[in-house]
Amino acid sequence: MKKMMNRNLYIVDGDDNSTWIRTVCPFCGKQYTFVVDINPDEFSKRFDAYMAGGLIQDCFPEFDADTREFIHTGICNDCYPSDDGE
Repeated sequence: MKKMMNRNLYIVDGDDNSTWIRTVCPFCGKQYTFVVDINPDEFSKRFDAYMAGGLIQDCFPEFDADTREFIHTGICNDCYPSDDGE
């Protein structure tokens, strides 16, 4: 299973309880895969709602900020500016 969601965000696998999503960080070029605790159909439905203008925190309230940032921008934690100025 490989389903393109936007730019370079893909659902690459999944089961009844989890979805594997993958993207390439636009800054460092590394490929990252996250596993989220939601099935692929539900992830797709919520992602479509987000792309239609829903707030990402409303569409994916159970995801932490890093996971939502990954979905929104594809930027990895190493490349995303931290709050401590680094």
